[in-house]
Amino acid sequence: MGLPYSQERNVVTIPYSFKTAQCEHWAFRAIKKVARAGQKRNPVSRHLTGAGGKSKPCKTIISCPERKVNMKETVKTSRAAGQLEKMFRTLNRDSFNGELEEPIITIQSTPGAYGHVTVAKTWKRKDDWRHELNMAADWLERPIEEVTATLIHEMVHLYNLKNNIQDCSRGGTYHNRKFKEEAEKHMISIEKHEKYGWTITKVTEELIEYIIAQGWEDFQMSRFPLYGIKAPGGEKTKGGNAGNPGEGQERPKKTSWKHVCPKCKAIARTTKEIPLICGNCNINMEVED
Repeated sequence: MGLPYSQERNVVTIPYSFKTAQCEHWAFRAIKKVARAGQKRNPVSRHLTGAGGKSKPCKTIISCPERKVNMKETVKTSRAAGQLEKMFRTLNRDSFNGELEEPIITIQSTPGAYGHVTVAKTWKRKDDWRHELNMAADWLERPIEEVTATLIHEMVHLYNLKNNIQDCSRGGTYHNRKFKEEAEKHMISIEKHEKYGWTITKVTEELIEYIIAQGWEDFQMSRFPLYGIKAPGGEKTKGGNAGNPGEGQERPKKTSWKHVCPKCKAIARTTKEIPLICGNCNINMEVED
């Protein structure tokens, strides 16, 4: 489907009737549209390059008068847990070839960690037993890409458990290179922590674009306190230091921006801090914290 394009204003408008879960997905389509107007895109810098080869920032404006939200507002623990289960199933299908057995997902405090999985199958469900995958209640209201990265981190542990890959030692807190190698196949990057090994989980551009394509939004609840609180050491559960939020961790660096039209309340999310114009109201969209 073609998108309406104004060469004079360098604007691409997503029509009101077009049902999409996000706008960022169409940013690349928009830039291609500009390219067809006589410019080419530099894939490294994400700038537009003119006929003379001179690079300049991309000023293409993406607008989204209507936005179809795929997830309910997560203001109850039942909804939050349900959304995490849906995210697990989607990631399992798309990144793990559906190989993971679904664990029991819980939301409770995990001292010194964003999440954990249990090595043993600790939950009984009818006649079978399942692993527990816990997402820390104190850190649930982080940006959705950070929460998703933690979920993937724990899913990698489940994958390694299933395939008898020993990725941790020291009571499940020190992550070795085997963990890093497998984790970086699943849209996250891993950096080394002096104490806990290859455990610091970073969001990648690929993951952000994937989340936007799914229409996932930030969780709207968490257990107080959330940020800036020094936490004790991790529990003796595998992956107990996924990201290591202890040591007085502050709010993570922002990796996506939510734009809202002050008039029609249309929503768009971008991976760069850029100005957007609502194509329905022809006014600047506001960045929401």
